[in-house]
Amino acid sequence: MGRAGKHVFTLAYSTGTPIAKIRTKIGVQVKVAFIGTKPMYLYEWQIFLCLDQLMVTMLDAQELEMKAVLQIKVLFHEPARLQLVEDLEEEPLNMDRIRRMPGMVIHIVQPGEKLWDISKAHATTCGEVMELNELKEETLKPGQKVLMVKEIAR
Repeated sequence: MGRAGKHVFTLAYSTGTPIAKIRTKIGVQVKVAFIGTKPMYLYEWQIFLCLDQLMVTMLDAQELEMKAVLQIKVLFHEPARLQLVEDLEEEPLNMDRIRRMPGMVIHIVQPGEKLWDISKAHATTCGEVMELNELKEETLKPGQKVLMVKEIAR
C-alpha cells in the first residue's frame, strides 16, 4: 500500500507563469500472488513501483481528470547457501603418475561425476577440458564422452 503524489500547475497562456497549483495524492494498493515450493519467508523480495505515464486533462475550470500508468516490478529470489572453503592444502604433482598416463583418453562420464573430479583425476583444469571439448558449461551428463589430452609443462 502506498501513495503516488503529483503537483499540477496551471500556467497563464501569455506569460507562462503559474496561476494555480494543485497538490494531490492518489492511493495505490498492490497485491502480489506468489506460488513457490517453500514458505514465503525463505525468499527475499523487492517491489519496484514506477510512474510510467501521467495524463492530466482539464475538464472545466474546477475539475481535472488525472490518469496514471504505473509500472510494477516484483523481484523474488531464494538466497543460496554455499559451502565456504576454510582450509586449503597444496600438494606437489606426482610427475611419475602423470608420465605413466596415456597421452589421450576418452573419458565416459559416470552418474554423479563432476567436471572438477574428472579434471583432477587427469591432472588438468576444468577450463582446459572445456576449451578442448568446446563445452559451454561445466554440467556433464552420464554417458557423455570427454576428450582428455595429457600436457606436461615441466
